[in-house]
Amino acid sequence: MKKKIVYRYDEVSKILLGPMECQPSPLEKDKEIFIVPAHSTEIAPPAQRKYEVLMFAGDRWERVANFLGVSFWDKKTKEKKVITELGKKPTKGWTEKEPGPDDKWDETLGSWVFNQRFSNLNIDVRIKELRMALFSAMKDIKQAQEFGMKDVEEELKAQADFFDKEIRALAKQKK
Repeated sequence: MKKKIVYRYDEVSKILLGPMECQPSPLEKDKEIFIVPAHSTEIAPPAQRKYEVLMFAGDRWERVANFLGVSFWDKKTKEKKVITELGKKPTKGWTEKEPGPDDKWDETLGSWVFNQRFSNLNIDVRIKELRMALFSAMKDIKQAQEFGMKDVEEELKAQADFFDKEIRALAKQKK
């Protein structure tokens, strides 16, 4: 006896669920009659592509964009966007490539590139923060010395040394 394959789809969304082999009818054993489930068709769907679903439209299959849950980043703002609607496609200003904190989009290369100028600005801000912390620690060391608080003084000196080393390391990173 030959086999019969049908393609099931969701009752509400009409999205392809997959192929299914039909069972022969137990009442018609002599004939090639099969039990065909509801919400299925003998029309074979086309091959499904990445980021799409196939929906049955009564007499044919339609391709519908499916970027549900896919993360994109705006090429100008680096803002992360996640598509939450079936059929919605990303805009031309978005990319699937995730940027680094100091990256900028290069349209010619079609990718994010390291932005040294922006990185240096971040380094400058961090150096200023560390210098303020170092200055504060030095003031606290002086007070600890005035009040004879040796254990606090040693702890503050260790902090000051750490801040100083961090400032020097960051200064070396700048080009």
